[in-house]
Amino acid sequence: MASASNNCSTMLSASENCGNCLACMKRFSEHLKRVVFCVQRACEQIELLKERLRQIKVRYNRAKRDGQRALKHNLEMRYSIVKSALHIYQQYVERKETEFCVIKARIEIRMTAVLAGLGVHIPDSDSSSDDVSL
Repeated sequence: MASASNNCSTMLSASENCGNCLACMKRFSEHLKRVVFCVQRACEQIELLKERLRQIKVRYNRAKRDGQRALKHNLEMRYSIVKSALHIYQQYVERKETEFCVIKARIEIRMTAVLAGLGVHIPDSDSSSDDVSL
């Protein structure tokens, strides 16, 4: 017999119920923390790569000014490689940000389900009781 926590890891949609919402919430929370850590680390790497690109560009301009064609060509290749790595990191961060939004939405859906199961009324965020139509 499969445990309830196993259902959470293979869950295809946020609306499925594994029967153990607290375990789901804990798993989602841990996953969210990992995603945040990965994005922070990737952003640090992006900053390092941007600095590396700046350094290569300075060296390239010096080589160009001094007529060092071989060094200039070598630096063009390095610049291209570092720029490609930077692009890969930027795409990774975009994917992780999307993953973050999905996990956050799943947590909100779970919380809504748990609170509804406890009989707690959750007002819609779209409608405000302060707004009066004339």
